[in-house]
Amino acid sequence: MAGRDGAQPNRDRPKPADRGAATDLQSRSEATTQIAAKVREPVALAAAEPLLYVANRSSGSLSVIDLRAGVAVAEHAVGRRPVDLQWLVPGRLLVMADELDHSVIVLQTSDDSVDRIARISVAPYPQSVCVLPATNRRGRRRVTAAGLWSRTLTVVDIDIDSADHTRAPGTPTRVSTEATRRAEGARNARSVSIRATRHVRLPFPAREQCALADGRHVLVAGAFAAALAMVDVETGRVKGHWIVPGHNIRGMVLSADRRSVLLAQQMLNPTIETEKSRIFWGGVIGNVVRTVALSELGIATDGTNAKTSSSDRQPDARASRGTAHDRPADDVQARATVAHGMSNPRRIGRWTLYPLGEPKNAAGDPGHMAITPEGRMLICLTGVGELGRQDTEFDPLKRLPVGDGPVDVVVTQAGDRAYVANRFSDSVSVIDLKEFRVENRIELGPKPVLTAVQRGERLFYNARLSLDGWYSCHSCHSDGHTNGFPNDNASDATFGTPKKIPSLLGTAHTAPWGWFGNRPTLEDQVRQSIRSTMAGRDGPFDRPEVAADIAAYLRSLPPIPSAAAAGLLAQPDTELLARGRRIFHEIGCADCHAPPSYTTDAVYDVGLKDEFGVREFNPPSLLGVREKAPYFHDQSAATLEEVLRRHPAGPATPDGRPPAARLSDADRRALVAFLKSL
Repeated sequence: MAGRDGAQPNRDRPKPADRGAATDLQSRSEATTQIAAKVREPVALAAAEPLLYVANRSSGSLSVIDLRAGVAVAEHAVGRRPVDLQWLVPGRLLVMADELDHSVIVLQTSDDSVDRIARISVAPYPQSVCVLPATNRRGRRRVTAAGLWSRTLTVVDIDIDSADHTRAPGTPTRVSTEATRRAEGARNARSVSIRATRHVRLPFPAREQCALADGRHVLVAGAFAAALAMVDVETGRVKGHWIVPGHNIRGMVLSADRRSVLLAQQMLNPTIETEKSRIFWGGVIGNVVRTVALSELGIATDGTNAKTSSSDRQPDARASRGTAHDRPADDVQARATVAHGMSNPRRIGRWTLYPLGEPKNAAGDPGHMAITPEGRMLICLTGVGELGRQDTEFDPLKRLPVGDGPVDVVVTQAGDRAYVANRFSDSVSVIDLKEFRVENRIELGPKPVLTAVQRGERLFYNARLSLDGWYSCHSCHSDGHTNGFPNDNASDATFGTPKKIPSLLGTAHTAPWGWFGNRPTLEDQVRQSIRSTMAGRDGPFDRPEVAADIAAYLRSLPPIPSAAAAGLLAQPDTELLARGRRIFHEIGCADCHAPPSYTTDAVYDVGLKDEFGVREFNPPSLLGVREKAPYFHDQSAATLEEVLRRHPAGPATPDGRPPAARLSDADRRALVAFLKSL
């Protein structure tokens, strides 16, 4: 996510070799004999007792923990930025998504040894991998990788021919010599072949995914504003997509009976001002688990087989069990999803909500979930450093402090223990599920002194910055971007004037800050947000050094990748884009949105005003503007085409018309194409 220097980041995606083709690496990953001091950020776990494998996002490594001894025994360099890890063959083969290498990598495990044995490029910026239930074809496993800015689900087939990849979890590991390990690695590398079979374009930037029981369909969740899509991996077709009230779906799992999908998410009420009493009662942002029956998505299931219902019906719109503030948020979200290319998205008619947290003890930023063999739900309460457990649908949530930033949880086959990855503690917590207590906390290695950027990152994701822990900076600025909603806060010195939450990606080069351009430094903007938006005035985080660290982290965030870097322009129309660029400059767009940051430090009247009559606004950067819909402070334009049609800006021509109004349809298409390419 973050560069480490404050310079303008390079927005061009690295070009790994043989993109779209498998690579037989046959190279042993480098393991350290002395585990070095470094920031690791564990984000994904895979258990094969007595070993636990941990993917570390920041260090690009895989840690191996001996659970009997309770220590990390090895660490292997496996990639650039691992973001997800799943068993392909339990106990023997892992599959990993690497966000910055834009790849899926197959790892072979043997005791504390780990070897990269295959790699394939996938759609850029993968966020998760999903291993589908085994098909009837012997030795073939199917994996899907969900791309963020590429908005693509890559379907990958992996053929495994060797009978040696069959050791089940719990089978005692054998002691191997170095020569034995190398021989095994060479032999098994030849037994795995990997190829991408389909690239399915999604209607939104994707993050979480969940395989249905039939081994053919995958549910994919939007990364920012909440939405779902169902993909048929056999045909490569999106068979349905739905608006989900809320945002930040960071956990998705099937229920114990496999008849429902559970979504860990947040819900922001855009009409409620960020006043202390409203925050106290959870009125500004709520944290919930939403349960949606698969039948509500038009999916018929008997618990073992799932298929799209033959009626392909529109889910009914009868009264739901959602809270009252679902409805206005849903209206805003409908505009955003249309702008992201979701034609006629369906609305989910029924669901149940399980609220997380309460006044004085909130549960900001819920994350990954797991279902135990007994059907209990475990959930990472990422923003407040806890693990939650719900025993039955109407039981209160039991909560347990585990570490800073818990982001993943896995359960043993026996169901007696769970393991939790604490991203910002660089540790794994071992949970005794019978007693629901922390049995051990295993450090992954020595820790260095943190930089300002690293301290700021931990603060950005810490919901304790807000009153009672209801939300963090990330809750509104999802992973530094935007959740797509407006928020009524006092940053503009008024209430009753909700304005769209801006993206902070690339914000280092967009001074001044705030819609009115009234904050000359990032530190000013951050401290104002802590004091008012998060009701933290005079609290433990209302300190200049806290604002300075968060500002340092924000300055490290790169802009949204260009369309070419995101893989959205496979065959760019260079003539059309050149024409659009020329028009952009000819009609004066660059006067307010000047390259290379595509913004300026002034305020302008573009014919809009807020509820208090303010007419002048600082222009947001146009870098990545295709991912910032709806547009303007009041979200009055759902698409770029609508921006040019309804709000043509710029100085008037001699005939009294603003320049965008006199564009031909062909010129307007060229201009929009250029803007979407940024």
